[in-house]
Amino acid sequence: MLVRLMATDTTGIPVFDSRPRGRAMFSSLRNRAYRLFLASQSLSTIAVWAQRIAVDWTLMELTGDITLVGMLVVLQFGPVLLLGMWGGVLVDRYPTKMLMMASQSLAFAVCATLAVVALSGALAPWVLFACAGVLGLSAVVDQPARQVLVGQVVPGKDLSNAISMNSIVFQVGGMIGPAVSGLLLAGPGASAAFLVAAALHLVALVSMGVLFATATLIPRAKGARGRGQIVAALRYAASKPEIHVTLTLLVFVCVVGLNWPVILVSMMTTEFASGPDGYGLANTALAAGSLLGALASLRRVHRGLRTVILSVSVMCFLRLLCGFAPAEWTFLLAVGSTGVGLILMWTAANSLLQWSSNTGIRGRIMSLYLMIAVGGQALGGPLLGWGCATVGPRATLVISAAIPLLAAGVLTLLQLRRTR
Repeated sequence: MLVRLMATDTTGIPVFDSRPRGRAMFSSLRNRAYRLFLASQSLSTIAVWAQRIAVDWTLMELTGDITLVGMLVVLQFGPVLLLGMWGGVLVDRYPTKMLMMASQSLAFAVCATLAVVALSGALAPWVLFACAGVLGLSAVVDQPARQVLVGQVVPGKDLSNAISMNSIVFQVGGMIGPAVSGLLLAGPGASAAFLVAAALHLVALVSMGVLFATATLIPRAKGARGRGQIVAALRYAASKPEIHVTLTLLVFVCVVGLNWPVILVSMMTTEFASGPDGYGLANTALAAGSLLGALASLRRVHRGLRTVILSVSVMCFLRLLCGFAPAEWTFLLAVGSTGVGLILMWTAANSLLQWSSNTGIRGRIMSLYLMIAVGGQALGGPLLGWGCATVGPRATLVISAAIPLLAAGVLTLLQLRRTR
């Protein structure tokens, strides 16, 4: 069954002759189902960030041990790295509606549990670890299911625009969530932060329920049952240059070309001696650039693999400039510009992977994408930290930008040779 499925026509890669203008930049929002999805996504994103900050801070207050906070992060992201492909198999095999309602309900239940336990005064480290572990396991299915659901809510011509809108929501949620959590932690305390996060999860769940009750999702093929589904997905990815070249580039970028916290801490403290204020400014510049990049992606003309390779090259070149910035203000400007390129790269890669994969195998392809994004940064963090301590942050920045830039050049030459 799987062989017949993969032999059928795969959704074509969209090519637009002119850049969208005005209202056309928000074409996906004309779809009521997508508006409901985006509302749920935005509330859920804010809730996840608020909850994550509150959990990390609470554990630090209870134990005073930063190592335990690091272990908590492993529980939050480790399951996606270890079990991601199995999550993709489940997404391909079962209805997205069932998986999304289950994961969103679980997120609400965990947050509500944390709020109740915190209000009772019985909050203990093991409770925080247990809740983080449950949410980490839920993310194995939740994250690829959300990626796949976008393609079921909007028609193909609006897919790239919808992915760009998701990036905007993620960036804004990543700024609002920590800010809300910080204010609540400084005022009423952790219990209030958990209560607000639970309320946001509940509204997101209701919005998702209204979506599934009132909208007709675009049907997608079901993945085959039986053994060998992960191997089949890997072979499928290897057979399509649009997929395996994109994923290969992301491996280089995620392992050595990201992990901005490591770089920014080292640059601001070692090179510019600006302390925590400077570090905060650098993060603000990166976030502002990322938001501008998401807005810019709404007007991009999609050109398939060429767009991905060009986006990676531009992002790496801008990162390279960060390493040569002579003063703090020029560094902040370069970091903001790199944030623009970073989001343009992610939206281009995400769009191409979804467009190039059959709907019956898309869950596994997007799980592979998420595993590279999470696992690459997990591996690259210690590597970049060692580089900053050994050769300095500037040299580390230059090397970490040059490696994926070189990989993009080599893959471009190979693709040109294959085309000829």
